[in-house]
Amino acid sequence: MGTLQVVADTTRYFRFELAVGTLQVVGDDLEALFKEAALRGVSVNALAYPWADSKVWHDQVSFIHIHVEHWRWWLKFRQAFFDWQLYIPYPSQQLLSVHRKLKMQAHIDRIKCLSWCIQTSGYYSFLRQFEACTSNRRLMWMGGHPGRKSSDPKPYYGPGIENLRELRRRDLRLTSGKRRMRFNRST
Repeated sequence: MGTLQVVADTTRYFRFELAVGTLQVVGDDLEALFKEAALRGVSVNALAYPWADSKVWHDQVSFIHIHVEHWRWWLKFRQAFFDWQLYIPYPSQQLLSVHRKLKMQAHIDRIKCLSWCIQTSGYYSFLRQFEACTSNRRLMWMGGHPGRKSSDPKPYYGPGIENLRELRRRDLRLTSGKRRMRFNRST
């Protein structure tokens, strides 16, 4: 009778260089995220920030021009949203600079999209539509929390900034839950 051999999957899914000093567990978590996306046959950012089956605050048929503009903005910056949400450490100052410029462009394009919505519907009508959308997948990235070394003097009262490494060190179960939440955005 033959023996059953178990072959380990040695394929690397996360192929990017992390900053020096990044803990192995952070790399392992990123590897798990990228592997999950590869097994589902989609990009990581598409899995975390899907367009399909998400709610929007406007009538897609009546306001097709807004819908198309929103769709373009969302898909253009979806990868950046994913990177910012994970607070991925960058190995060089040059990559960090590119990251900041992309974030600034995402903010500019978001403001343009919102301005277009306000011009189309009027301020109060847009506000009512936006607030009436109760889905947590309303397809609007609102900017998140400020950077750790932000020079902005305004106080921030939202949730504290915590990268994956620190979160994993503090609460392994919560880290796993956050990773699963990135891929299960239907709730």
